[in-house]
Amino acid sequence: MSITFAGTVRVERTRRMEPEAARQKLESIAVEFSSDSFFKSLQNGDYELVELFLDAGTSPDVRDRESNAAVVVAQRAGNTEIGRLLLKRGASAEPLLSSPSPKAKDKWDKISASSAVLSFISSLLIAAVGGYFTYSYNQRQIDLNRTQAEHDSFTKEEGNKVLELEAIQKLIPVLTSSDEKGKAAALTAIQDLAHPALAADLAQLFKGPGSIDYLRQAAVSSNPGTKQAAVQALSTIASGDKGADSQLAVKALATVFESTRASVLRIEASVPNGGFQGSGIIVTDRDVLTAAHVVAQSTLADIRVRTPDGKIFVVSSIKTDPQTDLALLRLQVASGLVPLRLGSKTPILGAEVIGIGYAYQMPNEAAFVGTVAAVDSVSIYFNATIQPGTSGGPLLDNTGEVIGIMHQAKDSLAVAVRSDVALRFLRDNQIIQSR
Repeated sequence: MSITFAGTVRVERTRRMEPEAARQKLESIAVEFSSDSFFKSLQNGDYELVELFLDAGTSPDVRDRESNAAVVVAQRAGNTEIGRLLLKRGASAEPLLSSPSPKAKDKWDKISASSAVLSFISSLLIAAVGGYFTYSYNQRQIDLNRTQAEHDSFTKEEGNKVLELEAIQKLIPVLTSSDEKGKAAALTAIQDLAHPALAADLAQLFKGPGSIDYLRQAAVSSNPGTKQAAVQALSTIASGDKGADSQLAVKALATVFESTRASVLRIEASVPNGGFQGSGIIVTDRDVLTAAHVVAQSTLADIRVRTPDGKIFVVSSIKTDPQTDLALLRLQVASGLVPLRLGSKTPILGAEVIGIGYAYQMPNEAAFVGTVAAVDSVSIYFNATIQPGTSGGPLLDNTGEVIGIMHQAKDSLAVAVRSDVALRFLRDNQIIQSR
């Protein structure tokens, strides 16, 4: 299925005001032309007022009282449109660069080969890099002492950082363009040049299908740092404004956690006047964990467990715990089931979480993304809208570990039973998960 990006992006004015006119405009609306007023407008997400300050002469590289650059403050406040505006007006990307790459030299070939879109920078950089790293020592340099050698090493490191920064600055126009393939290639180059966290931050800042495609690929990287940064960024975008970018991020997360999806089952329970549908997860080769209320009113003969590929299993026994709303279903005959291991971590407030389950009357599983609002001794509360039928499905953290079993919607929050509580329930029923 093809999905077209339809997100709304604020367009900068084509004509900028003269500085004096911009200052008079600020005075007319009773806004002081000062650094403090500028950062207050930036924090409040007032795009037009920030644009007016820039026209009036405020530097896009201005720093607040804590020496934080404006582009960093915009990123932390989630004001991505203002961040893009600052970069377009000439703000340096250096504050976003967390650390230089110790292996930058080995990555230059990747810059020139990553995409045809990047060919326009290769002629500017390859010669400089080649000269930088083909340094030849003459007889006089061979005789330099250890102190001089250490000084040279420091100089090289600083040179690497400058070269990386120059390359990233030249990639900013690609990130602000509508060329989504070029955007994905540029982010890959930045990841290779500098640090995956910077590439993930920029992808989160500029968004769009190209950024999300980069994050989807980075999220399955074998490098733990790259994967963690990418999944974190996807989770933040997915739990954002629920627009086209959010939907694409949710789909990307579902793809990243493909192995988890294979262990999520549909539970169908019939009753005299209708029936219930829920979700469950495989915890052993023939045991399924779900929410007790899904099967509470049904007999064994009325319950069916359906796998993602259409296999149907019948249940031979049920064990429940009404206090935690957990149920353990033992299947009569089972084959080919892949158990999903429960974790024991307790999520922190504000952490992104992903729920997977089968919504009522929907043919395929759905993913729900939110952030943790509260945690108590039994439950996790998160701000996502889960649909009927998803009860019993897994709640994952942004590394893909199961941290809860989805339970119900309550007021404006969704509720999941903590995975450590679920593990105690399994142990009480002599179910020990293999490592």
